[in-house]
Amino acid sequence: MKNNTISTESTLMLEGLRRSALFTTYQKAFIDATGLGMILLTCQEIEKHPCRPNDSRNRFCSMLNSSNHLCDSCQSNHWEEKVKGNRYSHWEATCFSGMKITAIPIVVGENKIGYLRAAPILDKAPKVKKISNLVTELSLDDEAQKNIEAAYTQIEAVDGDKYTSMLTLLSMFAIQLSDMANRIALEQQQAEPKVIIIAKRFIGEHLDEKLTLDRVSQVAGVSSFYFCKLFKQTTGLSFTEYINRRRVEWAKRKLLTPDTRVTEVAFDVGYMSLSQFNRSFLKYAGESPTRYRERIRRSDLAAAAAA
Repeated sequence: MKNNTISTESTLMLEGLRRSALFTTYQKAFIDATGLGMILLTCQEIEKHPCRPNDSRNRFCSMLNSSNHLCDSCQSNHWEEKVKGNRYSHWEATCFSGMKITAIPIVVGENKIGYLRAAPILDKAPKVKKISNLVTELSLDDEAQKNIEAAYTQIEAVDGDKYTSMLTLLSMFAIQLSDMANRIALEQQQAEPKVIIIAKRFIGEHLDEKLTLDRVSQVAGVSSFYFCKLFKQTTGLSFTEYINRRRVEWAKRKLLTPDTRVTEVAFDVGYMSLSQFNRSFLKYAGESPTRYRERIRRSDLAAAAAA
């Protein structure tokens, strides 16, 4: 699939997620619970400028973003991107003032389609000297300087525990959005050839069995060579990639049952060995099955304690 095709499809997918009831409901809940803004950005938007106008919950960022001059200076001179770990990990940026932005990628298949991004925060008490260089650089008059400094000192710092909790909430919702987007991508059948529809239905009904290219193409009524080519053209995935993604999504749901062993889950969803399952899960989920289950469990316990 060409990059521009991926970009167009990703943008359309993200627009759909933004309009979904799932996103709008969670966005309001996140803002009410944390007092921080939260938005969904395309990869291009966050790369261009991670701090978006009118989405911050403090006067300082709003004042900077209210002026193109201030915003451009912040964008061109003061942002430093820090990518944490692999492509499934969170993204971080820190500006000249110490404000930190955190974002979690939304991943569909092998592609990041955007980021779930919280509004900027301070993790330490604000000090005016942090922004003195910007004030000098922009040659602000006395009144503007006073207003900027006052707005900065009024920012309430977010301590480590609250930041960790916020990051957990953001990560959990990013997983939900990624799962939703993957289901849409996998199940969308508009304009799909009948051969592919038949094949997908058969795969879904026999996902826990050994599925070979010859077997599925025979069910679809075409040669394996033609089927392989048509499947890739239609779905953007190889036959093997599609099956592994479906199995990993199924495994995620099974792992929510605490008494089920990882080995049982692996064989239940169609893998012939635990090592093969672990490799596929890491590739498509970004973490091991055990770590995924532990993270979900910690999040559930935190939610129960907060209730």
